[in-house]
Amino acid sequence: MGGQSRYFKVTTFDPRAAAAGASVGAGAISAPMPGVVVDVLVAEGDEVVEGEKLLTIESMKLQSTVRAACDGVVGRIHVSAGSEFNKDDVLVEIESKE
Repeated sequence: MGGQSRYFKVTTFDPRAAAAGASVGAGAISAPMPGVVVDVLVAEGDEVVEGEKLLTIESMKLQSTVRAACDGVVGRIHVSAGSEFNKDDVLVEIESKE
């Protein structure tokens, strides 16, 4: 076999867990992976509570729900149904009540 060894680093990825916890910065909900917006479930100005459903997205043939990371008011929605997005794109901004 020539004495050569090969090593691979393997990590697991659960798109559902990533979508549920996707957040960058205070109130900015970012995309955990590239995909498409299936449905927008809130409107700008809506009051939301932590864990409330904001968007349904599809990535890698799997639909996931993006949820609010905190209580607050939906400030800006950067996407609409049918929009494509890349990993780490900001999807929704929530203005915290705290």
